[in-house]
Amino acid sequence: MRKIIFLSILLFGGIFDAVCQKFDWECKLKPVEKSGFYNVLLSPEISTHLNEDFRDIRLYDEQRTEVPYLLRKNISYSYKQLFREYTILSNSQRKKCCTQLVLQNQQKNKINNISLFIRNADVQKTARLSGSDDGTTWYVIKDKYYLESIYNDLETYEVKLLNFPLSNYEFYKLEISDSLSPPLNIIKAGYYDTYFEDTKYLSLPEPAIAQKDSSNKHTYIKVNFPALQYVERLKINLEGPVYYLRNAEVALSRKDKEALVFNPIKSLELKSNSENVITLGNIPLKEFYLIIVNKDNPPLKIKSISAFQLQHFLTAHLEKDKKYYLAFGNKKISSPDYDIKYFQDSIPLSLETAQTGEVINKEEKAAPKTDNTFFKSSMWIWAAIIIVILFLGYMSVKMIKEVNKK
Repeated sequence: MRKIIFLSILLFGGIFDAVCQKFDWECKLKPVEKSGFYNVLLSPEISTHLNEDFRDIRLYDEQRTEVPYLLRKNISYSYKQLFREYTILSNSQRKKCCTQLVLQNQQKNKINNISLFIRNADVQKTARLSGSDDGTTWYVIKDKYYLESIYNDLETYEVKLLNFPLSNYEFYKLEISDSLSPPLNIIKAGYYDTYFEDTKYLSLPEPAIAQKDSSNKHTYIKVNFPALQYVERLKINLEGPVYYLRNAEVALSRKDKEALVFNPIKSLELKSNSENVITLGNIPLKEFYLIIVNKDNPPLKIKSISAFQLQHFLTAHLEKDKKYYLAFGNKKISSPDYDIKYFQDSIPLSLETAQTGEVINKEEKAAPKTDNTFFKSSMWIWAAIIIVILFLGYMSVKMIKEVNKK
């Protein structure tokens, strides 16, 4: 009797393990040229099929032996904005014309903005920006800026941002039309160098965008990816007036009695004088909304939304010319437990990358030849599990009765 129960338990465990270890997708690795540790980058085509914690992925060799790995990700760097001051070569006023401000970009850095620190003044003026490589021959960059409402309730100066097409002139000349009024008091000038370490991110597939400007003074922008993606940050490209500052939300939607209900997941401010970038934190998204509060202002026009994902990769020891593949996509499986986690400090972060091939759906690859639909699914596995459970229950009841008779 005990042997029967023991064999039944083994059978049940084997069937259950077969179900848990079933993966829906696989991807081959290209052979490496020398043995050693490598990073296997998990592309968006792979990560879209994974659980949120990426636990359902395994690395196998050609004998289907599981290869231990470390799951790593590049650290997200915060949004940085550094002010780099220009040398003001001249600040002169031409009679019946304008104030001329000449700045030097000595390193010829590629820039697309100049920030002016101006003493508070309630005025309206226009300006024109030109660029030069030698300080003699000038070329127009932007023909007209509007400088107005130059005051700040908290400081004695206001910062005005002048955006323009990316350029790398050594000299910039700003001509401010002020022939009919005293000049502005410009304290200093420079540019804001804003950046992320984009090498740490992967670009996600471009989402479809649909904009609707509502009568309730809100703009609803529906964003839809071709498939679920893990989104770390969004970059929002807008078109609107010279100056704008709007509150907005990233929200998920659900239907409640045929009406859409929005659940905000992140708030942000959209500004004309900065990159409109928001960090979400690796959230799985397929469809979401960007909701902009316009108040009494004209709606902004969405030009594009770019989405990015942190780089995730598996770090593993691979042998030269040996074949490996990834298997992934299983909602029921638990995280693996490898000894290699105790030695992660001994393995460098910067390693060569092992290249992956095409992502393949295993069910489509199998292409069963039989027309018997029963064996095309895992129903027979679950049927076997149920039979084993019933058998074990029957045997347990029978044993209890035999013990009671004694």
